[in-house]
Amino acid sequence: MKYPTVIIILCTLFFLNFSNDCPECVTSDTFLLSTEETVLRDELRRELVADQLVGNNEGIKIEFEFHDLFINEVIPAGELMAKYQSLLRVHGIEAGPQRQVLISPNGKIEIGDYDDWGQLLGAPIRLGKAVASAE
Repeated sequence: MKYPTVIIILCTLFFLNFSNDCPECVTSDTFLLSTEETVLRDELRRELVADQLVGNNEGIKIEFEFHDLFINEVIPAGELMAKYQSLLRVHGIEAGPQRQVLISPNGKIEIGDYDDWGQLLGAPIRLGKAVASAE
């Protein structure tokens, strides 16, 4: 064998692609989501599509800024904003200066506080546990 290191690296990369330790590597549309996260994801997508704020297979980005709520960088009308603030509050998500809810087109949901460059600050918020407000 002329290149054992190359073969070992290729084999390692092949097996790492099938590892469950890497959430970003999951190729199916089912993730290790809690029941609360799945319910929130499905309810948000259903309501946002019904209100024509997003398309069926579009990614969703909900951002909090002071008392406003941005959905894919658009401020919804007053009654819709109140509706979604209430819906998120029911699921334990309080407003915070850097709080965001991200739902990818393939069904992954992430909730947390993000900086201006889209980097997660700290650990993501998991529903079903106490959710602290960042106010």
